[in-house]
Amino acid sequence: MESREGLKWKEIIRELAYQSGFVAVGFTNSEPIAGLEEFLAKRNALGYNTPFEKSEFSSRVDPKAIWSACKTVVTLAYPLPLTKKPQEGEGVLARSAVGEDYHRVLKKALEKLITSMNEVGWEGESQLQVDTGPLNERAFAVRAGLGWIGKNQQLIIPKVGSFVALALMLLDRELPPDKAPHANQLENKCGECTRCIEVCPPQILGQKNFQANKCLSYLTQSKEPLTRAQTALIGTRIFGCDTCQEAC
Repeated sequence: MESREGLKWKEIIRELAYQSGFVAVGFTNSEPIAGLEEFLAKRNALGYNTPFEKSEFSSRVDPKAIWSACKTVVTLAYPLPLTKKPQEGEGVLARSAVGEDYHRVLKKALEKLITSMNEVGWEGESQLQVDTGPLNERAFAVRAGLGWIGKNQQLIIPKVGSFVALALMLLDRELPPDKAPHANQLENKCGECTRCIEVCPPQILGQKNFQANKCLSYLTQSKEPLTRAQTALIGTRIFGCDTCQEAC
């Protein structure tokens, strides 16, 4: 798509995405995420991955491995519901588990966005991913300039925070990518702050390699038997763990 026409469609899609409930939108190309496949393979070899993570690494980093017609990846962030602190003795749910299943919420928002695009003349095809697909949403969100990966391993979006669910919209039309900030700027946005590291119950943040299979968010969903130590760390958590995000 010609540059001027592509820029026009970018702004149209961005505005329609905001109208559909998304709080951040970014555009990037369909090239694989450089270095990510090797990084994922190394973590897997160390035994740090969870069973939820796809073992076919190329499908996690390369949009064209999912859909050969893909030319643009649109990354979108949708806000998670606000919640009140639990009363003493109450079970704790992560914000991602409160209210209607966020997969359904995002799917509705994406369908609304696609319908709105078609109504104003978009003629391209698309494929959608909401969390359960193979592509690494956070990596594409970073490359599209939405935010940076904080010390708590979460995507942090300026003026929005990390309490968002991510979705991808793959397009078969080439749109100009957004310019992401320099990698060093993204890495340094947390500065000297270590609040998330200090409060992490299993103390796995701040390490060279993140041991996702020890994160309480995973352990509350694991089908494997828990040790007494893990059970004690989980405490009254029913599903997920927002401790590091709340401290941020």
